[in-house]
Amino acid sequence: MALKKVSPGDPLRIPASTFNLFVDAAKDFQNRQQQIRRKNTRDVHDSNIVLIKNNSGADRDRFDVLGIDGVLFTPTDNIEQFKNQVILQGVTPTTANHQGKFVILLEPIHSGKIGRAWINGTCPAHINVSAETDSYADVKDSDPASLQSSSEGLARIVWKESGTGVKWGVVTVGTPSQAQSPNILFGKPTNAYTSGATITLDPCDIHGTDTGENNKTVYVNADQSSYAMTNSTSIGTGTILPFYKGDDDNYYLLGMPIEVVTNWQFDNTAKKIQKKTRNIWILTGGSESNWVDCTTTTECPEQS
Repeated sequence: MALKKVSPGDPLRIPASTFNLFVDAAKDFQNRQQQIRRKNTRDVHDSNIVLIKNNSGADRDRFDVLGIDGVLFTPTDNIEQFKNQVILQGVTPTTANHQGKFVILLEPIHSGKIGRAWINGTCPAHINVSAETDSYADVKDSDPASLQSSSEGLARIVWKESGTGVKWGVVTVGTPSQAQSPNILFGKPTNAYTSGATITLDPCDIHGTDTGENNKTVYVNADQSSYAMTNSTSIGTGTILPFYKGDDDNYYLLGMPIEVVTNWQFDNTAKKIQKKTRNIWILTGGSESNWVDCTTTTECPEQS
């Protein structure tokens, strides 16, 4: 059937077949629009995908990383908007504020605009790989262009290109290392430790090789109390110390410091015998009260 155009002033006579063709075309257009709306609704309401506003101050590319900095509409601002569709605020990520709180962009987002991002699930990602043995990743400090590989983090590395530096990889976001067995980390003191509640450690591997991660503030005691080394004993900067991340997101030394007697000496001025002590770290639980100072072998408890 041939469709013919008419000129202004010509009588308009539309055959039934032509009119029906117009109706079919209109219905097809409506169906396509509905399909597009359904697709967009699925994407936005997918539990792995969220809407986020780019407040980083610059245009961001697909697979860039934004730190989560609250929501665009709070219940006070607009309760109906808050209940129906959560929109997050995204900023340049920092390790101080956004570890475990980030998204990977599903599409480019201009500065000040809203777009879609992965907050959970498996997706491609740029990863700055410090060590090929790293199996987790999290935000890279002040750098939205990639994640930072590590021995811990919110994103588990499923696959990555070989080598170090910025590599393509596949990560599963939302599977933190703490969800598996306790993760033992290692670090060296940035300064010799003699006393205090915390010690600053520069992360390294078990052999002492620097991992490139930011320094960690680590509590010396599990109860976050202070500790003082005895007889000027200190933990030197070359010492490799094991530590872990607690459920409260704080870091703790693995084990605990205790004071042990290393020798006895006679003080000729005071006319008394005094003990010489030093501190050591033990890797078992318990408390210092479980240890007994013995002045003679007869005072030591029998071994069971």
